Amino acid sequence: MSILISCRALFEWATIVKNPHQLASSGIWGSARAAADWQRVTADRVRFFGPVTERMLDLADIRSGGRVLDVGAGAGDQALGAARRVGPTGVVLATDISASMLETAAAAARR
Repeated sequence: MSILISCRALFEWATIVKNPHQLASSGIWGSARAAADWQRVTADRVRFFGPVTERMLDLADIRSGGRVLDVGAGAGDQALGAARRVGPTGVVLATDISASMLETAAAAARR
């Protein structure tokens, strides 16, 4: 199994002092507006980070039939890239503290 942890997720977790769920509900991570903002700039984000994401997936040896856990998946860019690679015989599980971001990722996966 491959585990992907984005730099953003590591930074955010490193700044948590006591209660990450309180931060999620406060809007720092969990707001619908934040998820909508991420969704609005998807094309720019993929264009900017796409080559680095592909390199990360290469280094993690993500391939057909693989199993991937994406911790801190956010809007799902890396998870979607991994899903394309593992194909129908593989599995990708995306996790995030923000339900709104996971909803954004799920919507992108359905498209």
